[in-house]
Amino acid sequence: MAVVLPFILLGGLLYAAGHGQQTEGETVHQPMPVQAGHLQLQDSYEVERLALAKVESPNLAQVGFELSGKVKTLYRDEGEQVNAGELLAQLDTARIDAELMQLKASLERTRADARLAALTEQRVAQLVARKLDSAQRLDEAKEALAAAQARVKETEAGVARLQVELEKSRILAPFSGTLTSRRVDEGTVVAAGTPVFTLQQASGLEARLALGAQDASALTVGQKVTMYRQGEIFDGIVKSIGRHRALDTRTLDVMVSLDDQSSLLVPGDLLEFKLHKKVNQRGAWVPRQALSTGVRGLWNLYLLEQVEQNHRIRPQLVEVLHLEQDRAFVSGALADNTPLVLNGTQRLVPGQLVSVQGFTDVLAMTTGDGHE
Repeated sequence: MAVVLPFILLGGLLYAAGHGQQTEGETVHQPMPVQAGHLQLQDSYEVERLALAKVESPNLAQVGFELSGKVKTLYRDEGEQVNAGELLAQLDTARIDAELMQLKASLERTRADARLAALTEQRVAQLVARKLDSAQRLDEAKEALAAAQARVKETEAGVARLQVELEKSRILAPFSGTLTSRRVDEGTVVAAGTPVFTLQQASGLEARLALGAQDASALTVGQKVTMYRQGEIFDGIVKSIGRHRALDTRTLDVMVSLDDQSSLLVPGDLLEFKLHKKVNQRGAWVPRQALSTGVRGLWNLYLLEQVEQNHRIRPQLVEVLHLEQDRAFVSGALADNTPLVLNGTQRLVPGQLVSVQGFTDVLAMTTGDGHE
């Protein structure tokens, strides 16, 4: 028994090993489950590009005095909001005030002379009518009255000139806005036209777009457009389309008037403007996950062929015409409504059997509204 027992054990082990191999060989692999969809061919696709628009103020003025002189008072400072017609600064007007006082006194004297000349002319006319004085004397009285009246007008013009100079010795805000800078201090002697403040209009902002001629021609004056900034939406209307190219960029300037929401913006902000261009090329939108690397710069789609209850993988080379964040527009030897694998292509090989778990609307999926 000691000799026979090892042989019996060895035979049992060999039988068990053979039975295990036979069981393993009979294992049936289930087809891999995949999510599928149907190609939907179309004759064109739309390309979306972003252009940047710079927000600008419709009015930006360098305001200063029209006269030379010493700055007496600055009523406003940099960064403050001002209203149209508000007094911003004043020159020292002591000299003009003295001249104006002198001219007003002269005006009173010339008016008195004119009144006396008028009375004299009336009396001489009465004497001439009664033949108590000569016609020569009447002519002299009339000319004296005319000369006195001319001196009155001359003096009045001098007073008006000084009053204009007084007005020009003040700076009034030409429009409502923000003082973005102040150039001088009180006590500074400035020349005529020297900028004192920079005034920027705060309302009615505009956006400047630099577009190529083809993109600019797709817009029309008065057209409503929409711009974006970090999720915010700003509506506007095309105000003008430039007819001269910029020398450095070869683009045309398109000005857009922004609506009341522009209060949320300040000049210098950047807005995004979406450009849409239609490309006439037959193909289909597919998810980027449906693509796998092909040969010679091409890509593969894994199409599905019906095999009894399952499907078999068939690779199809395609050319990617346009690529976006989560989808691609491809062209190739494709038939409409052909089923394809939508994702997980890295786990598959050509000729493999797969089990379709469900079909998804590919077109809706590639526009962000996918549903099963």
